[in-house]
Amino acid sequence: MLDKIDVRDIITDHYRTLVDDATKKRAKLDYVLFLGLPLAAAMASVYGSVVLTDTAVNVLITALSILAGLLLNVLVLIHTVSQRFTVPTGPSDGKRFLQEIYANIAYCIFVSIASMAPLLGQVLLCPTSGGCGAKDWTSPTALFLTSHLFLTLLMVLKRLHILLKLDMNGRPPVAGG
Repeated sequence: MLDKIDVRDIITDHYRTLVDDATKKRAKLDYVLFLGLPLAAAMASVYGSVVLTDTAVNVLITALSILAGLLLNVLVLIHTVSQRFTVPTGPSDGKRFLQEIYANIAYCIFVSIASMAPLLGQVLLCPTSGGCGAKDWTSPTALFLTSHLFLTLLMVLKRLHILLKLDMNGRPPVAGG
């Protein structure tokens, strides 16, 4: 039953894309950027006693819900493009590139959904505008996840830009495509 909601493959596939193209090894600086920076922001929010207001929580929940839906449409677009896409260095590079973008987008959808959990927890555990101990962990957790999502979306944007630039710059068509 839990196999239907198991997202470990999505997470694993995404982190496999964080490699240095030249060496094909894990890029440690990518981990610092995508995990360390959001963690530092979350820790700074704890240190500075920053908590999300009810309005900020509602805006984030709405934005993340819309984003998840839009990203699902992008996955469909990637699947459609994959049927006819190649890169000048060969079809295997094009397939790998599309698989990486697909993994990154699926991961972004997962993180946007996961980001809603602490936000919804804050709404449910702190129904009034007053002080609430749950905000001590929900706000930093939400800040970590949303800043991690933001950085991952920037990576996806860059990869989609490269993909579409290759497609628009007259790359050779795939045979039969």
